[in-house]
Amino acid sequence: MPHQQPARAPGARRPSSAAAALTVALIVALLGAVSAGCVSLTPAPATFPPAGASSAPVSPGAAVIPDATVIPDETLAPVASIAPLVTAPPASTPAPATVTPALIAQQGAGMMTPEIAARPQSIIDEWRRAAQVPGVVAAIRMPDGTVWTGASGKAIVGEGPAKATPDTPWVIGSITKTFVAALAFQLQQEGTLSLDDPISTWLPDYPNGAAISLRMLLNHTSGIGDYFWHPDYKTLVFDRPTHQWTVDEILALAAERAPLFRPGADQEYSNTNYILAGRILEIAGGAPLAQQLRSRFFDPLGLTSVVFQGDEPVPDGAAKGYWRDGGWVDWSDGTTLRPSTSAATVVWAAGALLASVTDLQRWEAALYGGEMLSPDSLAQLLTFGEAGYGPGTRYQRLAGWDGYGHGGSLRGFNAGMYRMPEAGVDVIAMTNRGDLTVDMTLLVADLVKASVGRKPGTGPAATPEPVPSVVPAG
Repeated sequence: MPHQQPARAPGARRPSSAAAALTVALIVALLGAVSAGCVSLTPAPATFPPAGASSAPVSPGAAVIPDATVIPDETLAPVASIAPLVTAPPASTPAPATVTPALIAQQGAGMMTPEIAARPQSIIDEWRRAAQVPGVVAAIRMPDGTVWTGASGKAIVGEGPAKATPDTPWVIGSITKTFVAALAFQLQQEGTLSLDDPISTWLPDYPNGAAISLRMLLNHTSGIGDYFWHPDYKTLVFDRPTHQWTVDEILALAAERAPLFRPGADQEYSNTNYILAGRILEIAGGAPLAQQLRSRFFDPLGLTSVVFQGDEPVPDGAAKGYWRDGGWVDWSDGTTLRPSTSAATVVWAAGALLASVTDLQRWEAALYGGEMLSPDSLAQLLTFGEAGYGPGTRYQRLAGWDGYGHGGSLRGFNAGMYRMPEAGVDVIAMTNRGDLTVDMTLLVADLVKASVGRKPGTGPAATPEPVPSVVPAG
Protein backbone atom coordinates (compact mmCIF):
# COMPACT_ATOMS: atom_id res chain seq x y z
CA MET A 1 0.00 0.00 0.00
CA PRO A 2 2.49 2.61 0.58
CA HIS A 3 3.31 3.60 -2.89
CA GLN A 4 2.86 1.87 -6.11
CA GLN A 5 3.77 -1.79 -6.20
CA PRO A 6 5.19 -3.52 -9.27
CA ALA A 7 2.42 -4.64 -11.58
CA ARG A 8 3.73 -8.19 -11.50
CA ALA A 9 4.50 -10.56 -8.67
CA PRO A 10 8.05 -10.89 -7.32
CA GLY A 11 10.11 -13.07 -9.58
CA ALA A 12 7.85 -12.52 -12.60
CA ARG A 13 10.05 -10.80 -15.17
CA ARG A 14 9.39 -8.58 -18.14
CA PRO A 15 11.31 -9.96 -21.13
CA SER A 16 14.61 -8.12 -21.45
CA SER A 17 15.32 -6.31 -24.68
CA ALA A 18 17.77 -3.92 -26.23
CA ALA A 19 15.16 -1.25 -25.62
CA ALA A 20 15.44 -1.59 -21.85
CA ALA A 21 17.46 1.59 -21.55
CA LEU A 22 15.46 3.47 -24.18
CA THR A 23 13.86 6.59 -22.76
CA VAL A 24 11.34 9.05 -24.07
CA ALA A 25 11.81 12.66 -23.03
CA LEU A 26 8.69 14.72 -22.44
CA ILE A 27 9.81 18.32 -22.95
CA VAL A 28 8.49 20.41 -20.10
CA ALA A 29 5.69 22.92 -20.54
CA LEU A 30 5.81 25.92 -18.24
CA LEU A 31 2.25 26.96 -17.58
CA GLY A 32 1.98 30.75 -17.66
CA ALA A 33 0.68 33.29 -15.20
CA VAL A 34 -3.02 33.79 -14.55
CA SER A 35 -3.47 36.14 -17.48
CA ALA A 36 -1.99 33.85 -20.14
CA GLY A 37 -2.59 30.10 -20.38
CA CYS A 38 0.36 28.26 -21.86
CA VAL A 39 1.09 24.77 -23.09
CA SER A 40 3.72 22.94 -25.08
CA LEU A 41 3.29 19.87 -27.23
CA THR A 42 5.09 16.69 -26.26
CA PRO A 43 5.88 13.49 -28.16
CA ALA A 44 3.65 10.58 -27.23
CA PRO A 45 5.52 7.74 -25.51
CA ALA A 46 4.22 4.24 -25.89
CA THR A 47 1.39 3.41 -23.56
CA PHE A 48 2.16 0.94 -20.83
CA PRO A 49 0.06 -2.07 -19.83
CA PRO A 50 -2.52 -1.57 -17.10
CA ALA A 51 -2.12 -3.27 -13.75
CA GLY A 52 -4.76 -5.13 -11.82
CA ALA A 53 -6.02 -4.37 -8.35
CA SER A 54 -5.72 -6.33 -5.17
CA SER A 55 -7.28 -6.28 -1.74
CA ALA A 56 -6.01 -7.53 1.59
CA PRO A 57 -7.43 -8.95 4.81
CA VAL A 58 -7.68 -6.91 7.98
CA SER A 59 -4.62 -7.16 10.24
CA PRO A 60 -4.78 -7.54 14.02
CA GLY A 61 -4.86 -4.27 15.89
CA ALA A 62 -6.95 -2.36 13.36
CA ALA A 63 -10.05 -0.76 14.84
CA VAL A 64 -13.28 -1.66 13.04
CA ILE A 65 -15.84 1.12 13.12
CA PRO A 66 -19.30 -0.44 12.56
CA ASP A 67 -21.42 0.54 9.60
CA ALA A 68 -23.79 2.38 11.93
CA THR A 69 -21.22 5.13 12.35
CA VAL A 70 -20.97 5.83 8.61
CA ILE A 71 -22.03 9.45 8.13
CA PRO A 72 -25.17 9.86 5.96
CA ASP A 73 -24.60 11.54 2.61
CA GLU A 74 -26.74 14.55 3.46
CA THR A 75 -24.26 15.61 6.16
CA LEU A 76 -21.31 15.51 3.78
CA ALA A 77 -21.49 19.01 2.36
CA PRO A 78 -19.04 19.60 -0.50
CA VAL A 79 -16.31 22.18 -0.11
CA ALA A 80 -14.92 23.91 -3.19
CA SER A 81 -13.07 27.06 -4.15
CA ILE A 82 -11.64 28.72 -7.22
CA ALA A 83 -8.46 30.76 -6.82
CA PRO A 84 -5.86 32.26 -9.14
CA LEU A 85 -2.30 30.99 -9.11
CA VAL A 86 -0.35 33.83 -7.54
CA THR A 87 3.18 32.85 -8.50
CA ALA A 88 4.32 33.00 -12.12
CA PRO A 89 7.33 31.01 -13.39
CA PRO A 90 10.61 32.84 -12.73
CA ALA A 91 11.78 35.19 -15.44
CA SER A 92 14.92 33.15 -16.02
CA THR A 93 13.00 30.14 -17.33
CA PRO A 94 12.36 29.74 -21.06
CA ALA A 95 9.18 31.38 -22.33
CA PRO A 96 6.46 28.77 -22.93
CA ALA A 97 4.37 28.58 -26.07
CA THR A 98 1.04 30.37 -26.03
CA VAL A 99 -2.19 28.41 -26.13
CA THR A 100 -3.41 28.28 -29.71
CA PRO A 101 -6.91 29.50 -30.66
CA ALA A 102 -7.80 25.98 -31.75
CA LEU A 103 -6.80 24.51 -28.40
CA ILE A 104 -8.66 27.23 -26.51
CA ALA A 105 -11.77 26.52 -28.56
CA GLN A 106 -11.36 22.81 -27.92
CA GLN A 107 -11.06 23.33 -24.16
CA GLY A 108 -13.73 26.00 -23.86
CA ALA A 109 -12.18 29.20 -22.55
CA GLY A 110 -9.20 27.44 -20.93
CA MET A 111 -10.27 28.77 -17.56
CA MET A 112 -12.13 27.46 -14.52
CA THR A 113 -15.53 29.12 -14.84
CA PRO A 114 -18.25 28.47 -12.22
CA GLU A 115 -20.01 26.27 -14.77
CA ILE A 116 -16.90 24.15 -15.31
CA ALA A 117 -16.20 24.08 -11.55
CA ALA A 118 -19.54 22.38 -10.94
CA ARG A 119 -18.41 19.40 -13.01
CA PRO A 120 -15.44 18.20 -10.91
CA GLN A 121 -17.38 18.78 -7.70
CA SER A 122 -20.18 16.59 -9.01
CA ILE A 123 -17.63 13.96 -10.04
CA ILE A 124 -15.92 13.70 -6.64
CA ASP A 125 -19.30 13.66 -4.86
CA GLU A 126 -20.53 10.80 -7.04
CA TRP A 127 -17.17 8.98 -6.97
CA ARG A 128 -17.15 9.08 -3.17
CA ARG A 129 -20.60 7.49 -3.04
CA ALA A 130 -19.96 4.92 -5.77
CA ALA A 131 -16.53 3.85 -4.47
CA GLN A 132 -17.76 3.96 -0.86
CA VAL A 133 -14.92 6.08 0.46
CA PRO A 134 -15.08 8.33 3.52
CA GLY A 135 -13.64 11.40 1.78
CA VAL A 136 -12.16 12.76 -1.43
CA VAL A 137 -10.19 15.96 -2.10
CA ALA A 138 -9.10 17.25 -5.50
CA ALA A 139 -7.42 20.17 -7.24
CA ILE A 140 -7.33 21.28 -10.88
CA ARG A 141 -5.11 23.94 -12.41
CA MET A 142 -6.49 25.21 -15.71
CA PRO A 143 -4.57 26.48 -18.78
CA ASP A 144 -5.07 30.11 -17.73
CA GLY A 145 -3.59 29.44 -14.27
CA THR A 146 -6.82 29.49 -12.25
CA VAL A 147 -7.00 26.78 -9.61
CA TRP A 148 -10.06 24.90 -8.41
CA THR A 149 -10.00 22.88 -5.19
CA GLY A 150 -12.81 20.75 -3.86
CA ALA A 151 -13.65 18.21 -1.18
CA SER A 152 -16.39 15.74 -0.42
CA GLY A 153 -17.08 13.63 2.66
CA LYS A 154 -15.14 13.09 5.84
CA ALA A 155 -11.45 13.22 6.72
CA ILE A 156 -12.19 11.27 9.92
CA VAL A 157 -15.21 9.00 10.32
CA GLY A 158 -17.36 9.25 13.42
CA GLU A 159 -15.38 11.93 15.26
CA GLY A 160 -17.46 15.11 15.23
CA PRO A 161 -16.92 17.85 12.63
CA ALA A 162 -14.06 16.16 10.75
CA LYS A 163 -15.16 17.17 7.28
CA ALA A 164 -12.66 16.86 4.46
CA THR A 165 -11.45 20.22 3.12
CA PRO A 166 -8.81 21.29 0.57
CA ASP A 167 -6.62 22.31 3.52
CA THR A 168 -6.81 18.99 5.39
CA PRO A 169 -3.44 17.16 5.47
CA TRP A 170 -3.56 13.75 3.74
CA VAL A 171 -1.02 10.96 3.32
CA ILE A 172 0.47 11.36 -0.17
CA GLY A 173 2.46 8.10 -0.20
CA SER A 174 4.87 7.76 -3.10
CA ILE A 175 4.28 11.31 -4.28
CA THR A 176 6.95 11.91 -1.61
CA LYS A 177 9.40 10.61 -4.21
CA THR A 178 8.89 13.75 -6.33
CA PHE A 179 10.39 15.82 -3.50
CA VAL A 180 13.32 13.43 -2.99
CA ALA A 181 14.16 13.38 -6.69
CA ALA A 182 13.99 17.19 -6.86
CA LEU A 183 16.46 17.43 -3.96
CA ALA A 184 18.86 15.09 -5.77
CA PHE A 185 18.74 17.26 -8.88
CA GLN A 186 19.31 20.46 -6.88
CA LEU A 187 22.37 18.96 -5.23
CA GLN A 188 23.65 17.93 -8.65
CA GLN A 189 23.09 21.45 -10.00
CA GLU A 190 25.16 22.81 -7.12
CA GLY A 191 28.02 20.39 -7.80
CA THR A 192 27.55 18.50 -4.54
CA LEU A 193 27.03 15.18 -6.31
CA SER A 194 26.41 13.60 -9.69
CA LEU A 195 23.45 11.34 -10.33
CA ASP A 196 25.77 9.15 -12.36
CA ASP A 197 28.21 8.55 -9.50
CA PRO A 198 28.13 5.00 -8.09
CA ILE A 199 26.35 4.68 -4.78
CA SER A 200 29.54 3.17 -3.37
CA THR A 201 30.78 6.78 -3.25
CA TRP A 202 28.56 7.27 -0.18
CA LEU A 203 27.75 3.67 0.80
CA PRO A 204 31.07 1.83 0.30
CA ASP A 205 29.85 -1.41 1.84
CA TYR A 206 26.63 -1.73 -0.16
CA PRO A 207 26.64 -4.94 -2.27
CA ASN A 208 27.48 -4.24 -5.92
CA GLY A 209 27.37 -0.51 -5.13
CA ALA A 210 30.08 0.27 -7.68
CA ALA A 211 27.73 -0.88 -10.46
CA ILE A 212 24.66 1.07 -9.27
CA SER A 213 24.36 4.82 -9.77
CA LEU A 214 22.19 7.27 -7.87
CA ARG A 215 20.26 7.83 -11.11
CA MET A 216 19.47 4.10 -11.23
CA LEU A 217 17.95 4.38 -7.77
CA LEU A 218 15.82 7.34 -8.78
CA ASN A 219 14.51 5.80 -12.02
CA HIS A 220 14.13 2.22 -10.72
CA THR A 221 16.74 0.59 -12.95
CA SER A 222 19.01 -0.53 -10.09
CA GLY A 223 17.65 -4.07 -9.90
CA ILE A 224 17.37 -3.77 -6.11
CA GLY A 225 14.40 -5.71 -4.70
CA ASP A 226 11.48 -3.97 -2.97
CA TYR A 227 11.43 -4.47 0.79
CA PHE A 228 7.62 -4.25 0.73
CA TRP A 229 7.73 -7.81 -0.63
CA HIS A 230 9.56 -9.11 2.44
CA PRO A 231 7.65 -12.22 3.60
CA ASP A 232 7.34 -10.85 7.14
CA TYR A 233 6.44 -7.29 6.14
CA LYS A 234 2.82 -7.51 7.31
CA THR A 235 3.79 -8.91 10.71
CA LEU A 236 6.69 -6.52 11.24
CA VAL A 237 4.82 -3.40 10.14
CA PHE A 238 1.07 -3.74 10.61
CA ASP A 239 1.01 -6.04 13.62
CA ARG A 240 3.26 -3.56 15.48
CA PRO A 241 1.40 -0.28 14.76
CA THR A 242 3.26 1.82 17.35
CA HIS A 243 6.79 0.78 16.38
CA GLN A 244 8.89 3.70 15.08
CA TRP A 245 11.28 2.49 12.40
CA THR A 246 14.80 3.81 12.00
CA VAL A 247 16.52 4.06 8.63
CA ASP A 248 19.01 1.39 9.69
CA GLU A 249 16.14 -0.97 10.49
CA ILE A 250 14.54 -0.33 7.11
CA LEU A 251 17.82 -0.97 5.30
CA ALA A 252 18.34 -4.18 7.27
CA LEU A 253 14.90 -5.34 6.16
CA ALA A 254 15.67 -4.37 2.57
CA ALA A 255 19.01 -6.19 2.63
CA GLU A 256 17.18 -9.51 2.83
CA ARG A 257 15.66 -9.05 -0.66
CA ALA A 258 17.50 -10.62 -3.58
CA PRO A 259 18.47 -8.51 -6.62
CA LEU A 260 15.93 -8.58 -9.46
CA PHE A 261 18.28 -8.05 -12.41
CA ARG A 262 21.68 -6.68 -13.39
CA PRO A 263 21.88 -2.89 -12.72
CA GLY A 264 20.66 -0.96 -15.74
CA ALA A 265 19.33 -4.04 -17.58
CA ASP A 266 15.65 -3.51 -16.81
CA GLN A 267 13.25 -1.25 -14.91
CA GLU A 268 11.11 -2.28 -11.96
CA TYR A 269 9.58 -0.13 -9.26
CA SER A 270 11.20 -0.62 -5.86
CA ASN A 271 10.70 1.47 -2.73
CA THR A 272 14.11 0.34 -1.49
CA ASN A 273 15.65 2.61 -4.13
CA TYR A 274 14.34 5.69 -2.35
CA ILE A 275 15.40 4.57 1.12
CA LEU A 276 18.95 4.28 -0.23
CA ALA A 277 18.63 7.57 -2.13
CA GLY A 278 17.40 9.32 1.01
CA ARG A 279 20.38 8.06 3.01
CA ILE A 280 22.77 9.19 0.25
CA LEU A 281 21.20 12.66 0.10
CA GLU A 282 21.64 13.02 3.86
CA ILE A 283 25.33 12.16 3.57
CA ALA A 284 25.94 14.35 0.53
CA GLY A 285 23.78 17.23 1.73
CA GLY A 286 25.19 17.22 5.24
CA ALA A 287 21.79 17.41 6.98
CA PRO A 288 18.78 15.21 7.77
CA LEU A 289 16.54 14.59 4.78
CA ALA A 290 13.51 16.22 6.41
CA GLN A 291 15.55 19.35 7.17
CA GLN A 292 16.78 19.65 3.59
CA LEU A 293 13.29 19.22 2.14
CA ARG A 294 11.90 21.83 4.51
CA SER A 295 14.60 24.44 3.88
CA ARG A 296 14.55 24.00 0.09
CA PHE A 297 10.88 23.28 -0.65
CA PHE A 298 8.34 23.35 2.16
CA ASP A 299 9.17 26.74 3.68
CA PRO A 300 10.14 28.70 0.53
CA LEU A 301 6.92 27.63 -1.22
CA GLY A 302 4.76 28.23 1.84
CA LEU A 303 3.66 24.59 2.02
CA THR A 304 2.41 24.93 5.58
CA SER A 305 0.58 21.59 5.71
CA VAL A 306 3.50 19.44 4.51
CA VAL A 307 5.09 17.34 7.24
CA PHE A 308 7.77 14.64 7.09
CA GLN A 309 6.23 12.05 9.41
CA GLY A 310 8.57 10.46 11.91
CA ASP A 311 11.09 13.28 11.65
CA GLU A 312 8.83 16.29 12.30
CA PRO A 313 5.92 16.92 14.70
CA VAL A 314 2.58 15.96 13.15
CA PRO A 315 -0.31 18.29 14.04
CA ASP A 316 -3.80 17.11 14.95
CA GLY A 317 -6.48 17.01 12.30
CA ALA A 318 -4.86 15.02 9.48
CA ALA A 319 -7.19 12.67 7.62
CA LYS A 320 -7.29 9.08 8.86
CA GLY A 321 -6.95 6.11 6.53
CA TYR A 322 -9.54 3.34 6.27
CA TRP A 323 -10.35 0.00 4.71
CA ARG A 324 -13.80 -1.50 4.37
CA ASP A 325 -14.65 -4.80 6.10
CA GLY A 326 -18.18 -4.84 7.51
CA GLY A 327 -17.52 -1.25 8.55
CA TRP A 328 -14.67 1.23 8.39
CA VAL A 329 -11.34 -0.29 9.45
CA ASP A 330 -9.39 2.55 11.08
CA TRP A 331 -5.63 2.03 10.83
CA SER A 332 -4.64 4.79 13.26
CA ASP A 333 -2.81 3.88 16.48
CA GLY A 334 -3.87 6.69 18.81
CA THR A 335 -1.07 9.03 17.69
CA THR A 336 -1.17 11.84 15.14
CA LEU A 337 0.90 9.85 12.62
CA ARG A 338 -0.99 8.50 9.62
CA PRO A 339 -1.97 5.80 9.00
CA SER A 340 -0.01 4.61 12.07
CA THR A 341 3.43 5.15 13.57
CA SER A 342 4.83 1.97 12.04
CA ALA A 343 3.30 2.38 8.58
CA ALA A 344 4.35 6.05 8.39
CA THR A 345 7.95 5.56 9.52
CA VAL A 346 8.78 2.36 7.63
CA VAL A 347 8.34 4.21 4.35
CA TRP A 348 10.56 7.23 5.18
CA ALA A 349 11.96 8.75 1.94
CA ALA A 350 9.72 6.47 -0.12
CA GLY A 351 6.43 7.90 1.16
CA ALA A 352 6.23 9.52 4.62
CA LEU A 353 4.88 12.97 3.70
CA LEU A 354 1.54 14.50 4.65
CA ALA A 355 0.16 17.36 2.54
CA SER A 356 -3.09 19.13 1.77
CA VAL A 357 -4.34 19.05 -1.80
CA THR A 358 -3.92 22.84 -1.89
CA ASP A 359 -0.22 22.60 -1.01
CA LEU A 360 0.32 19.60 -3.28
CA GLN A 361 -1.05 21.60 -6.21
CA ARG A 362 1.35 24.39 -5.37
CA TRP A 363 4.22 21.88 -5.36
CA GLU A 364 3.18 20.36 -8.69
CA ALA A 365 3.06 23.82 -10.31
CA ALA A 366 6.49 24.72 -8.91
CA LEU A 367 8.19 21.43 -9.76
CA TYR A 368 6.92 20.96 -13.29
CA GLY A 369 6.70 24.69 -13.98
CA GLY A 370 10.45 25.24 -13.65
CA GLU A 371 10.65 27.02 -10.29
CA MET A 372 12.61 24.26 -8.56
CA LEU A 373 14.95 22.91 -11.23
CA SER A 374 16.97 24.12 -14.19
CA PRO A 375 15.59 23.36 -17.68
CA ASP A 376 18.20 20.63 -18.13
CA SER A 377 17.39 19.00 -14.79
CA LEU A 378 13.68 19.16 -15.54
CA ALA A 379 14.23 17.50 -18.91
CA GLN A 380 16.11 14.68 -17.14
CA LEU A 381 13.32 14.38 -14.57
CA LEU A 382 10.86 13.89 -17.44
CA THR A 383 12.83 11.16 -19.23
CA PHE A 384 11.19 7.76 -18.91
CA GLY A 385 12.28 4.16 -19.34
CA GLU A 386 10.37 1.28 -20.87
CA ALA A 387 8.23 0.72 -17.75
CA GLY A 388 7.28 4.38 -17.75
CA TYR A 389 9.37 5.58 -14.82
CA GLY A 390 11.70 8.54 -14.65
CA PRO A 391 13.45 10.00 -11.58
CA GLY A 392 10.60 10.51 -9.12
CA THR A 393 8.09 10.75 -11.96
CA ARG A 394 6.18 8.41 -14.22
CA TYR A 395 4.52 8.69 -17.62
CA GLN A 396 0.72 8.53 -17.55
CA ARG A 397 -1.95 8.86 -20.22
CA LEU A 398 -5.19 10.36 -18.93
CA ALA A 399 -8.31 10.98 -21.03
CA GLY A 400 -6.09 10.53 -24.07
CA TRP A 401 -3.59 13.22 -23.03
CA ASP A 402 0.06 12.29 -22.46
CA GLY A 403 1.14 13.34 -19.01
CA TYR A 404 3.44 12.75 -16.08
CA GLY A 405 3.44 12.88 -12.31
CA HIS A 406 3.17 10.23 -9.63
CA GLY A 407 0.66 8.19 -7.69
CA GLY A 408 0.87 7.17 -4.08
CA SER A 409 -0.75 4.85 -1.58
CA LEU A 410 -0.25 3.92 2.04
CA ARG A 411 -2.52 1.66 4.04
CA GLY A 412 -5.86 3.49 4.01
CA PHE A 413 -4.88 6.18 1.48
CA ASN A 414 -4.63 6.63 -2.30
CA ALA A 415 -3.50 9.65 -4.29
CA GLY A 416 -2.58 10.79 -7.79
CA MET A 417 -0.83 13.97 -9.01
CA TYR A 418 -0.49 14.50 -12.78
CA ARG A 419 0.21 17.19 -15.36
CA MET A 420 -1.01 16.98 -18.96
CA PRO A 421 1.21 19.60 -20.66
CA GLU A 422 -0.45 19.48 -24.07
CA ALA A 423 -3.84 20.09 -22.47
CA GLY A 424 -2.37 22.70 -20.12
CA VAL A 425 -3.94 21.18 -17.01
CA ASP A 426 -2.78 19.75 -13.68
CA VAL A 427 -5.02 17.37 -11.70
CA ILE A 428 -4.66 15.95 -8.18
CA ALA A 429 -7.03 13.63 -6.31
CA MET A 430 -6.71 11.93 -2.92
CA THR A 431 -8.94 9.63 -0.89
CA ASN A 432 -8.76 8.01 2.53
CA ARG A 433 -9.78 4.50 1.59
CA GLY A 434 -6.93 2.18 0.76
CA ASP A 435 -8.57 -1.06 -0.38
CA LEU A 436 -10.06 0.42 -3.53
CA THR A 437 -11.40 -1.86 -6.24
CA VAL A 438 -11.12 0.91 -8.83
CA ASP A 439 -7.95 2.64 -10.01
CA MET A 440 -7.39 6.18 -8.74
CA THR A 441 -6.22 7.25 -12.18
CA LEU A 442 -9.76 6.68 -13.45
CA LEU A 443 -10.95 9.41 -11.07
CA VAL A 444 -8.13 11.68 -12.22
CA ALA A 445 -9.05 10.96 -15.85
CA ASP A 446 -12.68 11.90 -15.17
CA LEU A 447 -11.51 15.19 -13.65
CA VAL A 448 -9.36 15.85 -16.72
CA LYS A 449 -12.33 15.25 -18.99
CA ALA A 450 -14.50 17.52 -16.84
CA SER A 451 -12.02 20.37 -17.04
CA VAL A 452 -10.58 20.25 -20.58
CA GLY A 453 -12.26 17.30 -22.25
CA ARG A 454 -10.87 14.09 -23.68
CA LYS A 455 -8.20 14.49 -26.34
CA PRO A 456 -9.93 14.05 -29.70
CA GLY A 457 -9.41 10.73 -31.45
CA THR A 458 -8.04 8.87 -28.44
CA GLY A 459 -8.95 5.56 -26.88
CA PRO A 460 -8.78 4.43 -23.23
CA ALA A 461 -9.25 7.05 -20.54
CA ALA A 462 -6.15 6.12 -18.57
CA THR A 463 -3.16 3.83 -18.28
CA PRO A 464 -3.61 2.72 -14.67
CA GLU A 465 -1.09 2.98 -11.87
CA PRO A 466 0.69 -0.14 -10.67
CA VAL A 467 -1.25 -2.07 -8.05
CA PRO A 468 -1.71 0.14 -4.95
CA SER A 469 -1.04 -2.47 -2.26
CA VAL A 470 1.60 -2.68 0.43
CA VAL A 471 2.40 -6.33 0.17
CA PRO A 472 1.18 -9.20 -2.00
CA ALA A 473 -2.46 -9.94 -1.11
CA GLY A 474 -2.30 -7.67 1.92
